[in-house]
Amino acid sequence: MPTATMSKQDTVTAQESLIAVRNMMRMAVSTIAYLRNIFPDESFTDKTLSGVNLKSLVPNCKEVRMVIDWLEKGVFDALQKQYLRVLSLVVQRAEGSGILETYDFHIDYPEGVPTVAICASGGSQPHPQSREGIAHSMKLVLRKLITLTQSMMELPPDRVVTMKIVYDPSTPTDYEPPFFTAASARSTHTPTVRSP
Repeated sequence: MPTATMSKQDTVTAQESLIAVRNMMRMAVSTIAYLRNIFPDESFTDKTLSGVNLKSLVPNCKEVRMVIDWLEKGVFDALQKQYLRVLSLVVQRAEGSGILETYDFHIDYPEGVPTVAICASGGSQPHPQSREGIAHSMKLVLRKLITLTQSMMELPPDRVVTMKIVYDPSTPTDYEPPFFTAASARSTHTPTVRSP
């Protein structure tokens, strides 16, 4: 009976996994923003990642720059320090009268190696621990996001995009990554940007 084995060189290191998780999160946030028409078409460029053709956010306006900064400077700081447990990308009405969509990225650090599972409207896609598995997983996530968003209603024009992060219990109480502030009982999703 044939069996599959993973050689030492196929196994992903902690640093490679961190890079893969960052790329997966960039890809997913950009794909969601593109497929849900959160930003205009000129806010995206074509990119290939692990053999997958996709759209990537470009900082061509204040709103897109802010979302990129939240991710690159805020979320990834918490990820690097292994404080991040959940990132939620939230689309809600501008008046704060209700959440329209939420996309959750659940982070785990088994043996110090970061992994991500992306959840949106049920189900999740775990992040594999091999180089071959990373490319396969990115393709599956992209397909899942495309399928999911095709069945959704069009977003209203009066929407805002927010990000919320949940920390590991061991995170120092005074820690907040750049661009984020502690959520109060009245404001549960920070920061917020209006879609152009």
